[in-house]
Amino acid sequence: MNPLSMLTALAVFAAAGLGSANASEPYPSRPITIVVPYPAGGSDIQVRKIQTALSESLGQPVIVENKPGASGAIAAVSVARAKPDGYPLLHANNGLLITPIVNKRAGYNLLKDFKPVSTLTTSPMVLLVKSDFPAKNLADFLHYAREQPNGLRYASSGTASLTRIETARLGDAARIKLQHIPYKGQSNGALALRTGEVDILLTPPSADMLSLVEQGTLRALGIASASPGHPIAPSIPTIQSAVPGYVSEAWFGLLAPAGTPDEVIAKLNSALRKVMTDPQVRSGMLISGVVAQTSTPGEFQALMSRDAAQLSEAVAKYRIDTE
Repeated sequence: MNPLSMLTALAVFAAAGLGSANASEPYPSRPITIVVPYPAGGSDIQVRKIQTALSESLGQPVIVENKPGASGAIAAVSVARAKPDGYPLLHANNGLLITPIVNKRAGYNLLKDFKPVSTLTTSPMVLLVKSDFPAKNLADFLHYAREQPNGLRYASSGTASLTRIETARLGDAARIKLQHIPYKGQSNGALALRTGEVDILLTPPSADMLSLVEQGTLRALGIASASPGHPIAPSIPTIQSAVPGYVSEAWFGLLAPAGTPDEVIAKLNSALRKVMTDPQVRSGMLISGVVAQTSTPGEFQALMSRDAAQLSEAVAKYRIDTE
């Protein structure tokens, strides 16, 4: 073998050895980034509540990165196109299922481009009005709403948002007429309710909103949970006590890019389950208006598939993609 061939062979062997070393590198061996598709001060609060505990469980720093914009598509696309090695994760909710349904150029498909790790939290929608709203309970609300010739105005967090679809569903189920007024984000919709620009708001609860209810600024007429006495707001009656069958729940969970190794998903799932059983974490989530709830990757996949089918039907029914 001539000297040049020998050097080439040595280089190949060295590269192969380096590749083997990297391949056998234990996970995780560097920081993990959880990308949140919404502005700071919103859903990222959930992730920040478990950031330290998750870092300790995995033995590596956990970084929370907010990437808002394009109804969550910017964050979703950035993670979907990242290397599937378990280091980039997406903090997703069922609202992210809607964007690719209404926009074929969204650049991602939550069911195909990601691998589920686990759900993190769930929260039923809460029906809110101002404290001076004429109706004091659900029965009075339905009676009052049906007497309004132009219907009631409701706020949503965007034209193609979960709050838009779920409020439209409520209107159908309750046989009441509603006028849709979209806003940019949940906080703007809540402000519109407080200033009287809209009459009602159906939204996942937050610590601030629950505080306004306690203070008497807002009134919670009902909660869209499957059963009464929900831990987020035990004293609020269920909406389905007056509108049979109406249940609506938002969820958040972690997704990894498709192609992420199963053993990495398993390790992340195990760490999350351990963290989310901590009583302090669970109580902190409850104060924020969500219930800590983990799942297996398979259960999470089934949940997303079911919701995607239901949301697709709703988008077509309410012609959301044409507005």
